[in-house]
Amino acid sequence: MKKNCFILLLITLFALGQIFASGNKEYDFTLQDMDKVVKGTQEVSRGIKKLSDNYIVKNAKKANELLASIRTDIESNEFLFVEKSDKDKVDTFLVGLKKAEDFYTGVTSEKNVANTKASLLSYYIEVQNFSSNVREMLSDTENELKQLNKDYEALSRDIAKKGTSRESEKKSDSLERQIRFTEQRVEMLINFSPSYEGLMPAITKIEEDIDFFILTLRESAKVFNSAYRTVELSKNILNAYDVIEELNNLNSLSDDIQKSWEDLETIVENLVEMASSIN
Repeated sequence: MKKNCFILLLITLFALGQIFASGNKEYDFTLQDMDKVVKGTQEVSRGIKKLSDNYIVKNAKKANELLASIRTDIESNEFLFVEKSDKDKVDTFLVGLKKAEDFYTGVTSEKNVANTKASLLSYYIEVQNFSSNVREMLSDTENELKQLNKDYEALSRDIAKKGTSRESEKKSDSLERQIRFTEQRVEMLINFSPSYEGLMPAITKIEEDIDFFILTLRESAKVFNSAYRTVELSKNILNAYDVIEELNNLNSLSDDIQKSWEDLETIVENLVEMASSIN
């Protein structure tokens, strides 16, 4: 629906760009035309935000991508493109798990869950508000198109009487552009309503879907917490084995320390001999 309209706008702008880039005088693109496109695009972007830009959705996707990357790398000798030991892998994994757990716990906590739901619902409300204004926008846009056509016809009559000038050519080109853009807006608005109405049965259960999504986030917090504690235990077990091995090597280290006494004695004797020889 909205996506199709946006794609249509992109295709239209691309096609117009190709025409303007060709250098055909008939389609000279003015700064006034560009200003209208920019302002119109800004209005569209302010009207409906993309759900993919939402903090909750964006970070949930990042957590999935991070885990997918770690899952691939942890099975190889390189971990996150750097050769690391098993302990390094565990430490890096723990940091990632903790961040994901904190995120899921934060957005589903008793304090924040209402804001999380409201944030997700706001996108649906924006689309509803937009769709409810489509009929009015269509009427306004059609009236604008009628006025533009009247202005163009009046200018054409004036040119027929007085002849063509630089100013009249520029105004004529500008009006042609405005008429084409306005016709495209009319077409998009006409096509939007039936597409949106076709999606309404699925959209009516959107609040139920959001509640289910929040449940998934809440359960994810529990799963990630359990995974974190499991990996943390594996880290402690690895550390315990290392400590036991190091303790077992204390006797060998003691022997090495005692052997160093001989080196120390030799060094001292050499230094004493050097000092004595000065006399």
